[in-house]
Amino acid sequence: MDKLIGEENIKQKGGSTAIFTDNRIMRKDVFKRDIILALVPFVNETFRRIEMSTNR
Repeated sequence: MDKLIGEENIKQKGGSTAIFTDNRIMRKDVFKRDIILALVPFVNETFRRIEMSTNR
């Protein structure tokens, strides 16, 4: 990505996500959202009830 864009350390500056979104969304924000979504089954009782009812 550095070579393509012509800059160094793109990963530390927001990553390709920032490049493609004109710095509206940063790489760290995507990871933060993904981690929060991955934790939903462990912290949300409603989700667990729905999950259990569909796995029968």
